[in-house]
Amino acid sequence: MKSFRTTSLALLIWVILLPACLASHSLLTRVYDPKKTKTEIRINTMVGEIAPSGYMAVRVYLKNGSKKIPRTWRLNFTSSDESYSGNGNVMRSEFNLSCDPLTARTYNLIVPLVTCFNNTYGDESTTLDVIAYSPGFSSAVGSLTTSYSHDWPSIMMSETLETHNGSLLSTAVEKRFSSGPTYGGTTNLTFGGAFVPKELSDDWRAYSGYDYCILTEEDWRKISPGARSAILR
Repeated sequence: MKSFRTTSLALLIWVILLPACLASHSLLTRVYDPKKTKTEIRINTMVGEIAPSGYMAVRVYLKNGSKKIPRTWRLNFTSSDESYSGNGNVMRSEFNLSCDPLTARTYNLIVPLVTCFNNTYGDESTTLDVIAYSPGFSSAVGSLTTSYSHDWPSIMMSETLETHNGSLLSTAVEKRFSSGPTYGGTTNLTFGGAFVPKELSDDWRAYSGYDYCILTEEDWRKISPGARSAILR
């Protein structure tokens, strides 16, 4: 466990007015029947990088283009970490969702993550995999992997800041850790994962694995009251 982790999420508001940039963090996208029904599933993560513990907020968009057939999806998530020795941990969860004919539905899920236990061999990785099953269609798969280290906090930052500063900040992190004696000259660490303020979850568990949330004053005003309360909890 990181020595600097506190019981509450530290909130940093950067007073920088920059143009907004909205984008989703896609975990999985599949259009099953593009020529006829155009039935579709999209799965997006709230943050572009996985926290080393806690939960990941996931938004699922379903579109059932069939005129008569109601559809169901089974989503199997697997959260895992990879240690230097190759002996990692695994956390599995399952969700069952439905969508009536000629309708679209959105589900907000809270997916549990493994708790990553760091060692002294530099940065390691944690992965979130998903397999989506729906009767009559082939399975769809998606995956997201993030590097982490006990020497670097888990940071979520608004896409406004990430778009304009993310590359420079990640380069600085790379230089810092690449010169360390335990990293062997290379590292896959980045500064943090991006989020869209308007898409933040109202569930406090979505923030429990992050050490810092960095955003602008304008970003803070775009966050829903429920999500603000969840962040400050």
